Amino acid sequence: MLAGGFAIRPISDELGKVAVAGWAYDTTDRTRQVEVSVYVEGELRAAAIAMEYYVGLESLDVLDGCCGFVIELELSAEAGLFARNVSVVAGNEAVSLPNVAPRETLNSLFFIHIPKTGGTSLRKLLESRVESHKVLPDENSLRRFEGFYPPASVLECYAQDELERYQLLRGHYHYDYGMLLPQPCITITVLREPVSRTLSHIRMLQRNWPPLAELSVDEVIASNIAEIDNLQTRFLGRSISEFRTSEGITPDYVPDTVSLTESDFESAASNLRKIDFVGVQEDILSLVRRLFPNDPDIELGQDNAYRFEESISQASRDLIAEHTQYDSRLYKLARSLSDAGKHTSSLSDASIS
Repeated sequence: MLAGGFAIRPISDELGKVAVAGWAYDTTDRTRQVEVSVYVEGELRAAAIAMEYYVGLESLDVLDGCCGFVIELELSAEAGLFARNVSVVAGNEAVSLPNVAPRETLNSLFFIHIPKTGGTSLRKLLESRVESHKVLPDENSLRRFEGFYPPASVLECYAQDELERYQLLRGHYHYDYGMLLPQPCITITVLREPVSRTLSHIRMLQRNWPPLAELSVDEVIASNIAEIDNLQTRFLGRSISEFRTSEGITPDYVPDTVSLTESDFESAASNLRKIDFVGVQEDILSLVRRLFPNDPDIELGQDNAYRFEESISQASRDLIAEHTQYDSRLYKLARSLSDAGKHTSSLSDASIS
């Protein structure tokens, strides 16, 4: 017996392009890989094996959670984004999978909060527009971790039906955690000029991690800690599944020290183009205006603001630049997407204002 579901996710930088994402598996043979076929208005458009990692399915003991699929399509203006025009069938049995969240009901947000990009102020603004009991992680989780976002492993403890009630997922979580929510969601992120972001991140680490507190910033940079190496590219291009143990467990904290490749950057750039609202820290108010066009007087506070006063050697700046070459390219792409204001809609269209 086959089971699964799918949802339609817009790829908003190109009109008419969508991703059909979901999962499919055999409840009687959980080692079987299932083929899925996508039809648009009754015409077969694409097929794929459901073998990609899909967050939240490890508990089903289905191929270690690797029974998901993402199929990109270009729809005609006539087909549009309406769920009734797209269908997905699984296996030789041709089982129709349910659309778990039609585009018309899209009203959830995923804010990918990359550290030290000015995201705390935006996070608080988004929280103020959503009922507190619909925000994930909730306040109890934040208090339990002394005000910090809980590790990703905590989110994976939620059952899928429990996650349906949440409207805002925000935190220092990788791009692919948007699939944690069973309904499709609007994605938001902010990037920052890499050298400035890295310096700010180092100062934050020094304030919160005693072994670094006695070191100068130059000494911290020279130690080549993982946090200075293309962190923004890692958030958007590296899958959290790559950190899992052989038992399918996500550790609470694993420094991502793997050397990145051009493939990782291409993955990050592709994902960035799919994000609905992209902003840059240096012009974050422009992003806010696009999110809330009906509130022209809206302002952001300055949370976690820190004026960097220690002089940094040119050698250290050069070292940071060397360790953030992918981030630099990604930031330039983010600037172009932000300047273009690529998303012509706003959160008011998703019943969030």
